[in-house]
Amino acid sequence: MAHARKPGIAIALVLVVALAVACAPEAGRPEDTGPGAGRVVAAQGVTASEETDAKVEVGTREVEEAEPADDLPALPADAASPEEAARSFFDWYIAYTDMAAGRTVRADEAYRNHPLLTEELVGRIEETYASMQGGGYDPFLCAQDVPTAVSVGAARVYEDQAWLTVYTTFPGHSLDLTLREADGNWRIDEIACRLPDATDRTPEQVVRDFYTWYIHYPGNVMVDKAYYGFGMYLTQDLIEEIDGIIAGFDRGGYDPFLCAQDVPMAVSVGPARVYEDQAWLTMYTTFPGHSLDLALTKSGDLWRIGEITCHAPEEAASRTPEQVTQTFYNWYIHYPGNVMVDKAYYGFGMYLTQDLIEEIDGIIAGFDRGGYDPFLCAQDVPTGVSVGPAEVSGDEATLTAYTTFPGHSLEVTLTRGGDLWRISSIRCQTPTDASERTPEEVVSHFYNWYVRYPGNPLADRAFYGFGMYLTQDLIEEIIEVVEGFEMGGHDPILLAQDLPTDITVQEAEVRGDDATVRVDTSWDGHALTLRLVRDGSLWKIDGIERAQ
Repeated sequence: MAHARKPGIAIALVLVVALAVACAPEAGRPEDTGPGAGRVVAAQGVTASEETDAKVEVGTREVEEAEPADDLPALPADAASPEEAARSFFDWYIAYTDMAAGRTVRADEAYRNHPLLTEELVGRIEETYASMQGGGYDPFLCAQDVPTAVSVGAARVYEDQAWLTVYTTFPGHSLDLTLREADGNWRIDEIACRLPDATDRTPEQVVRDFYTWYIHYPGNVMVDKAYYGFGMYLTQDLIEEIDGIIAGFDRGGYDPFLCAQDVPMAVSVGPARVYEDQAWLTMYTTFPGHSLDLALTKSGDLWRIGEITCHAPEEAASRTPEQVTQTFYNWYIHYPGNVMVDKAYYGFGMYLTQDLIEEIDGIIAGFDRGGYDPFLCAQDVPTGVSVGPAEVSGDEATLTAYTTFPGHSLEVTLTRGGDLWRISSIRCQTPTDASERTPEEVVSHFYNWYVRYPGNPLADRAFYGFGMYLTQDLIEEIIEVVEGFEMGGHDPILLAQDLPTDITVQEAEVRGDDATVRVDTSWDGHALTLRLVRDGSLWKIDGIERAQ
């Protein structure tokens, strides 16, 4: 049974095919034809003129302006930000339209000389109108009807251009805008309609598309029952179960789609684990440590969300040092934004000591036009983190966190205060100078990282970045073995089909520029003999075989 769960309470749901979604055309952004080339991408299934790079001059003919009716909304003023320009234009557009009275922006040509539109965009809009015969769609809204409201996402600005997304009250409907700035004022220069092909959506895309629209919905999704139109994203049983949860609320409750009582600013989606027609993934939000698990089912060609499981965090007092570290870093690397810029770690007093938070503040304050991430000891964000076993001594614990960056790890110290373990220190590992590494250090560093890699190092080809530890001949040999797999195979680095929980590196036997090192694993009787060669000043692993 598929289900939505309250925090700590599972509610069963069955995954079933649901309704089709309305409107929301989406298309790829057209090729840029140079500065100022405003354009409209036609909605799917609508006759429109071929896109052309020709610039249409607007305003070369005089247009007699009628006296405005008393109830007409006033034209918006100039906009000092991209978001203000988009919001003001669409609020005006929706207010202007009165279908009952036969009043539309198109019929009245009210878009002409609009202070929030570039002349190039107006020219393209007129070309689109001229190409329509016997109907069509609204090229400003990328729809055939007018929504009741819109909301505007945050803009990405570069010099005099900006890009943002506008979300409407139509289920899943949004449009992408490009804006340009001139003389301190922002104007809309391009409207790109989205034309999603539902059959091509991956589980990650289904979740991301639904929740991105959900958190930007210009209203209250639950009160408006706006999720009713989401049969392309949600199973009918999940929709009905959500109805039941909401109906059971008495003067309050929580949002069963978000497992929260408020709406986050953004979400990010972790990689899906797919098995036949089922998929599971975790979604992270901007709330500190907040995430939820989703299960999807494929019916026909479509993936749909059929289960939402709210994370009921383990009792804080029962968290081990490993759990504290893993939970914090899982959220951190998937945070849908910049943790340091947003100061999102301020909400992590259950995981970080106040001294560490203040120390991180000091490090960040000392950066001048750049720096590194003091939580990750890196300048980029890895795709995964795994945590090694903790060594506990009284109220202090030390462990190593490993990332998907080749050979990258950091040492984390935790302190117990009362019943809670909190991260109190993060020490960036400074690797031994490569030319000074002994054969044992080369083997220990590589294999400890490999067995704790937060993913599948063979599938991810993570060993490609290990030219400082593996000879090129060995890398190519491993590639050949992996590419020869059809329905499975063994791990050519471990000579096994599973990962040991631990390894022990024995003392090397060195003969000139050759060395052998024995590696014992946590499996009874399973050990490896590694052959190393000196390549210039570096020891590198050149061969792997079972130990006798």
